[in-house]
Amino acid sequence: MLIKLSPFQTGFWHQHNWYINYAVDNEFTSVYTVPYSSTHYTLTPTMKKYNSPSTIGLNEFDNVKYLSLFSNAIRDDSSWYFRNVRSLRLINADRYEDDKNELKIEHLKTMVNLSNITKLEIKKKCIITSELLFEILKQMPNISSLILKKQITSSFYTNHELCELLNKKIKMLDYTNPSCYHYIKIQDLDWFCKTFSNVEELHCDIDNVDDVLFILTKCSELLIIKIKCVNKSIYTWFEDNARTLNVYLDYKEKYYEEYYTTSSDSD
Repeated sequence: MLIKLSPFQTGFWHQHNWYINYAVDNEFTSVYTVPYSSTHYTLTPTMKKYNSPSTIGLNEFDNVKYLSLFSNAIRDDSSWYFRNVRSLRLINADRYEDDKNELKIEHLKTMVNLSNITKLEIKKKCIITSELLFEILKQMPNISSLILKKQITSSFYTNHELCELLNKKIKMLDYTNPSCYHYIKIQDLDWFCKTFSNVEELHCDIDNVDDVLFILTKCSELLIIKIKCVNKSIYTWFEDNARTLNVYLDYKEKYYEEYYTTSSDSD
């Protein structure tokens, strides 16, 4: 690959400020000019980057605004540095969670400037404790949107610092399961509403009408609520009553085969 790139590293290319790097991810190779032009980037644990000497010190990924980052790709490596990311998605590639794969906040800060991020998404398989989430959010002064694709555990309920931070910062919350055959049930609705009482936009799965009425009562700042109805009867209730509710309501029915559950193997 170095030989093939050599024609693009002559004086002619450098005179025009055209610098070439490449990254290899298993059998795929990406060749690009520096700075990387796309606003979207995905960094996997198997990806290796090769810089030409003339690109060292350049702002290679300054155009990237939307970053998908596998947790086991987070390492103490400042050669991958994303300065201007607005939206960060954390993923875990492993099917079975393992504490040794829990991401390290100090390594994350080495690779990503967290101060510009406004949206954080945490996928189902990503290993993250309430303490770690609190430490991450503390580094994000501009965070306002949170997408959680995994069940909130009981440890979140008792982390008062995290609850206070979520209440203060989060204006848009997406707490839904992307699968058509599964949903995420809100386990402690009272805690949920106290913690996210200042949310203005909420996406959630609903398996009974009383829950959504409770949410509307307790979350007084709500302007938009997007609901995935677990069954036909709930969907029918919204069809009959949506216009009487004092929020913009977007609802649709989730379809199931023989069962539904509160967990999923999807990311």
